Amino acid sequence: MEKQTDINWLIRLQRKIAPEIIEVMEKRYTILRNIFFFQPVGRRLLARKLKMRERAVRNEVQFFKEKNLVRVEKSGMCLSNSGEKLLDDMLKLQKDYLPEIK
Repeated sequence: MEKQTDINWLIRLQRKIAPEIIEVMEKRYTILRNIFFFQPVGRRLLARKLKMRERAVRNEVQFFKEKNLVRVEKSGMCLSNSGEKLLDDMLKLQKDYLPEIK
């Protein structure tokens, strides 16, 4: 199988067996994108902009911190270099394979 066919196959399989993966990816992509656009940004403001509960944002930010995707500073959250790279990769994935993620 060529690479694009492998990716399409994997995405179809994920949609069948674990459709929530796409939902989680969409939510995390949206959060990372908003951190990028509004950095440095606090959790409370981010939660308001995303229309999410602050607790839900806090849980996702904790996940991002553990993966070294965000830095939390006094002035707010910022994407790390790894976070910016992941966001760029996710944008490419979204454009090419998951157009329903906005």
